[in-house]
Amino acid sequence: MNRDEPEYETVIAAIDKAPLIPENKTRVRACMQLQRFSGLSLVDAVCLSKGELIEDGDRFRIRCDRQKTGTHINNVIPGWLGEELLKVKNGNPEYFFWTGKTSPEDAPSYFHKMYRKVFKASGLTDKRPCGSHDLRHTFAVDLLQKGVDIRKVSKALGHSSIKITERYYGKWNKAQQESLDDDLQQAWK
Repeated sequence: MNRDEPEYETVIAAIDKAPLIPENKTRVRACMQLQRFSGLSLVDAVCLSKGELIEDGDRFRIRCDRQKTGTHINNVIPGWLGEELLKVKNGNPEYFFWTGKTSPEDAPSYFHKMYRKVFKASGLTDKRPCGSHDLRHTFAVDLLQKGVDIRKVSKALGHSSIKITERYYGKWNKAQQESLDDDLQQAWK
């Protein structure tokens, strides 16, 4: 994906065309939407326990620690997504997606395979490689383009350092560019 909303919509629409059983289409759709609207990596999304989804009035919140960095995530997600997650059938009462029959490190491989089928059905892989991390990128880029401070985006992503966020997402940092523009214009007076 090219980290933008139209390509995200193309991928979501391709779920129905992908060669997956109906139950897995529902699971993949929910997992992809979770990544897109929470910023979770695939391993964090797949291993999300039901206790880490907190109902917070008319919205929901994801509270978990990242598998990779151990940093804490405490992100609000849309209410409709929380409701959709609660409907996912998995066979494991403790997790949304992980069956519990493999290690947490191995759990995402099954979803990677299903994601590849969806990305292929979308036609986007004909142009460039696509992967689960693109959903996380879409989350970050969308926030930055809407002017959310990069430090807040870094916290939402669970990055261990703002430098990581700046390295990957600095060029989309609208707020920082606007601040630089203002400073330059003031300097020219």
